[in-house]
Amino acid sequence: MIKKDNKLNKDKTRVKKTPRINNSNEFRAQFIKRVVVYSIFGLLTIVLTLLVFYRAKGYTFTKNGQVEKRGIVLIDSAPVSAKIFLDGKEVDKTDSKLEVPEGDHIIRLEAEGYKTWQRSFAIGREKVIWFYYPFLIPETLSSELFITNQTPKKYSKLSPAGEVVSFSKSSQNNLEAINLELLNLKDEDPLKVAKPLIAPTTLFTRQASGGLGDISFVEWSPNGDSIYIQHNYDGKQELINLRVKNPLESQNLTRSLGTEVKELHYDSRSRVYALVGSEVAIYEPKTLAKEQVITSNASSFQVFSDDRFVFSQVTDSGSAIFVQEGQNIAVKVADLNTNDVASFDYKYIINRRTPYLAIANLNTKELQIFKNPLDTSLATSTSQPTAPLYLATFSELKSANIEDSPGNSSQPGMYIAMQLTNSELFIYDFEEESSFSYKLTLKEQPEKQLDVLSYSWLDSHRLQARTVEGDVYYFDYDGNYLNLIGNTAQEFSYFIKSKNRAFLVSNIESGSNQINLLNFKKK
Repeated sequence: MIKKDNKLNKDKTRVKKTPRINNSNEFRAQFIKRVVVYSIFGLLTIVLTLLVFYRAKGYTFTKNGQVEKRGIVLIDSAPVSAKIFLDGKEVDKTDSKLEVPEGDHIIRLEAEGYKTWQRSFAIGREKVIWFYYPFLIPETLSSELFITNQTPKKYSKLSPAGEVVSFSKSSQNNLEAINLELLNLKDEDPLKVAKPLIAPTTLFTRQASGGLGDISFVEWSPNGDSIYIQHNYDGKQELINLRVKNPLESQNLTRSLGTEVKELHYDSRSRVYALVGSEVAIYEPKTLAKEQVITSNASSFQVFSDDRFVFSQVTDSGSAIFVQEGQNIAVKVADLNTNDVASFDYKYIINRRTPYLAIANLNTKELQIFKNPLDTSLATSTSQPTAPLYLATFSELKSANIEDSPGNSSQPGMYIAMQLTNSELFIYDFEEESSFSYKLTLKEQPEKQLDVLSYSWLDSHRLQARTVEGDVYYFDYDGNYLNLIGNTAQEFSYFIKSKNRAFLVSNIESGSNQINLLNFKKK
């Protein structure tokens, strides 16, 4: 029995030993295979990671296998599907994202029936350039009659909602009256554009003669709910808060507050911010109840958000500019050598959440730009102002007026514009923190410079200018793509981007005027 058991044990050992050797070989083969696969996968991961990294850094390979540094160009246009030419070669159609080699380039847009748009630019690796603003003008821009006014009317600027307020004078029972209307220029039907605004009959103070003085529209509230009107009569001035959506709630601020109101602005809720004497306070728009005092020592002010204010104070040496947030202590940003509020201007700009304060001084012909003016490092209102981020002194400066671009574009970047001479504009780019200037000249007559009477921003990246002859031109923020739109006796045209059309108010004969429609879609 013992021998038999030993034999069985040996057989068992022999049976077990053979598969152990086979399994070992199989495991070794599988192990080697896994190592090779993992090594290849790891190597591919490293290579792909490096390719993605260098791709993100703006590097790519050409067809010849050479490494090339590239940037990104994003371009849009109206109308869409315009042909894109890069350095003379057609590459795509709008809207598009292009990978462009590092260096200087010329990009061009062409669409049948429209004038060619072209722009030179320089790009570096990893850089992204947005061209979201090209708006192509038809080669033949026709004008058609939209509304005829038998009585001449004066018009406000365009509201954020695409509306305009007009006024005209008429006689009713031997008493001069003002007729107010609200025009919705987005409406396609001319008969439905205008509707009357029935305001309180005592809203405007009568002159000694019984008539009414001169009226001018000054400022819209950000939500288009109210508009600030200035009425000059018998050598006096009064400020009116016209509640466009509820005209019967309109208020004569000068009469209601019982003293001289020097300045008026709004916040996004149409609350009234008024400078009465030297006090800046917030008033409820319906009742004019005083809600909050901002400062008791101001000579001028502006509102830049619901809780941020910039104001000037008279000092022994001239004026000082302060920035204040809410109820916090006001921070002095700059000293000016003048106390004439008409000789300086200031604008609070927010670019990608970064605040800037631009201050222009006509006496010294200077522009100062401060970055993060509310930084606590500026300490208190008695501290000495810090050095500006940017300081420019101009040989000529026609006006201290600063025009800031509206922030309503998906393309980053805010700008301010100033008029240096009759034909030269100055632009500061807050995205790049850089500046440039250009003279407005005709492409077909480069030697002829436009004599600009006034200008304003059309949208976030384009402006319009009116010459002394009444010609209205549209052009990009950098002076590119200058196009004549029409001629008007009024201040400006009204541009409705969502409808691709504009309106010009023209005097056609004594005692009447008309509104003409310009359609920017090719027929």
